Amino acid sequence: MKAFLLLMAIAFTGCIDHHSTNEFDIQKISLAATELIELNLSNGPIEAQWWPVSIVALKPTAARKTQQGIYIQLRSFLSEESGLFFPAYTDQFELEVTNDPSFSRLSQSIYSYHIKG
Repeated sequence: MKAFLLLMAIAFTGCIDHHSTNEFDIQKISLAATELIELNLSNGPIEAQWWPVSIVALKPTAARKTQQGIYIQLRSFLSEESGLFFPAYTDQFELEVTNDPSFSRLSQSIYSYHIKG
């Protein structure tokens, strides 16, 4: 039984990684990102009542705002998570692939993020 649980944990961990552009309607998500950033919410969790319809359609597990931008959590397992990131200032955001979190550009203002934990 322990071996089975270990194999399942490894399998699930492999499912959490960066997302790709073909998973989303980038134009709708971009508009939603603009809406969220313009709300000027305080840092911390973003309640579902503030999520634009196109974000709700992604069925996120959580959303939060930091000084760097907005994280939309789509997948998580143990200490790992992945989802979409909307930087607060796109002209000042530096893409860091090797750090934790790591980012992958999907469009001018949307990134996929992955936190290893």
